[in-house]
Amino acid sequence: MRASRSACYEEVAAQGDPRYIGYAQAALQPWLGLADPPPAVRAACHPAAVRPSVRTCAAGLEAVLRVEPDHLEPAAWRPAILMVPHDYGCARASCRQMAPHTTPLGATACLAQVDAATGRAAQAATALRTALLANPQASAPERLWSLTRAGRDRGTPR
Repeated sequence: MRASRSACYEEVAAQGDPRYIGYAQAALQPWLGLADPPPAVRAACHPAAVRPSVRTCAAGLEAVLRVEPDHLEPAAWRPAILMVPHDYGCARASCRQMAPHTTPLGATACLAQVDAATGRAAQAATALRTALLANPQASAPERLWSLTRAGRDRGTPR
């Protein structure tokens, strides 16, 4: 289940094709109706897959993180999910909670996505540039993920 769901989300990110979100939802469907789905399902929340229940998804991710605080996938998705309803204060706090469990570049990128969405795109870009230069050993996927954080939400502050 986790592999097929992850592959679908990777395709969405790579291709921009929203059909893969539906495929990921289909992979999760047998477990989504359960009162207490398995932690792997709760960790699978993705903003595009849970539009109707952002708070439910965030709560599920919080439940996973209480049990596994260093589980990076739900920790990384939680700030993005909290930004859907414009809960930037909680998104920023979530980035700070994730910081001890990720790399310095990952922590900076997390905060950069919040800054970029709240009218601080220039500061986000500067912080991200500094973190990228200070962490040349970061893997290519981490560098790419980090580079997408500040740029994707540029525009009018919300």
